[in-house]
Amino acid sequence: PEAMENLLIAQHRDSLRYAHIRSGDYTPKRFKFEVGDFVYTQHSNQHSGLQPQAKPAILRIKEVRPSGRLILQGKCGSILDRHMSQCAPCHLPINDLALDASLALKPVGTMCEQCSGKESTAEDPILLCDFCDAGWHIKCLDPPLAGVPEGNWLCPRCVLDGITQTQLQAKSAHRSVVKQLRAPVNLYPDKKMRQRDAAAQQLHGKLVLQNFLDPVTKRLRPYWGRVHYVGE
Repeated sequence: PEAMENLLIAQHRDSLRYAHIRSGDYTPKRFKFEVGDFVYTQHSNQHSGLQPQAKPAILRIKEVRPSGRLILQGKCGSILDRHMSQCAPCHLPINDLALDASLALKPVGTMCEQCSGKESTAEDPILLCDFCDAGWHIKCLDPPLAGVPEGNWLCPRCVLDGITQTQLQAKSAHRSVVKQLRAPVNLYPDKKMRQRDAAAQQLHGKLVLQNFLDPVTKRLRPYWGRVHYVGE
């Protein structure tokens, strides 16, 4: 009975809401994105209906363009360009606005933030910001650069955000650690270990006989099995 009563209440609520929407007096609430707001971005492709439409990452709006494009910045300092139709407002209370360089990941593809071009030539190369990894043609900068600068280089957005040398050094240290972790490990440093591994690869898929000690009878018993080489 209680479940049926709750169902009737829900049906009555939905009927009132439907009548209000169809009455002509209903105006959907419009949300205006502003600089400093936090948003979620939409998944580019969903594999199933159970997958959430929004990505878990929370981004901050750095710029709202008249075309409807939003320039977003993550806590790692990376910059994204998304249309407002692909963004949803985040209503969580966020007070920590500091950037964390240890969260940054280098993007796969880099294009110029000014002209959106990806071509990098000797006369007009693309510079990568040493903090946010954003790309800029040297001729798209204001003022343009005559060549590739020596040492660390910060893009105009990071300079405007007041990125300090301490944050830049922390980012460089993080990259060094990631590079060391991704370095290939030599699991077979000597010739003998390499020969044993090569012999194991040749046994892959073959039926072999191995004697094992029976814990009950304390005697050797033969066991047949197929070898499966799993690699390094």
